[in-house]
Amino acid sequence: MKQVLHLPFSTISLPSNQNFRILGQSLTQYFVTKLICLFSLLFLLFACDTDDNNDDSLPEATTTGAGTFACRVDGKSFIDPGSTFNCFYQYIDGIYHFGIGGEDEDYKDSNRPWSLYLLSENVELEQGQTYQLLTENSGNVVGMAFFSYSPNENYLQQTDLEYTGELTITRLGTGNDPHILSGTFWFDVVHPLTSETVHITDGRFDTMYLE
Repeated sequence: MKQVLHLPFSTISLPSNQNFRILGQSLTQYFVTKLICLFSLLFLLFACDTDDNNDDSLPEATTTGAGTFACRVDGKSFIDPGSTFNCFYQYIDGIYHFGIGGEDEDYKDSNRPWSLYLLSENVELEQGQTYQLLTENSGNVVGMAFFSYSPNENYLQQTDLEYTGELTITRLGTGNDPHILSGTFWFDVVHPLTSETVHITDGRFDTMYLE
């Protein structure tokens, strides 16, 4: 025969309505605070991701004569908006001359270079080869950066033995092939006013050249 155990209600301690109300307010405030923190974190992550995407929007490094010149300057996108460039690779008076440059007007009158150039004299370029960027001398390839702070304040900085870089030729069309010249590059120069190092990275160009 089962026995039923009866407990007097007086032995059970329940929180009063006042206690429930205070507990409810505390829980609400807790979860609201957590939700605010969560949404704030998501907003910051989304904003950072958006900035990164905008800054990473460089054209692809192609070899089709797409008409591109782009890189990053201290991590910021540098893109020449044009589709044709002053690009030449010519054999004159027994030596080769090469040059290509790009401009990004957004950096004019700023703390960053607005025009970048790669030049060489007496260097025969070869597809697949990498060249160190050094001083502007015969037999060298040089990287140049132009700074403009005002119409009357302009500076030209270039690579040397300390601030150097590399140029890799990824396509060089000669003879009956389309005259396409493509490459990748990076180099450092010293800032003309602050003496800090300016890093030009992830460089790429792909264009037709004048022979």
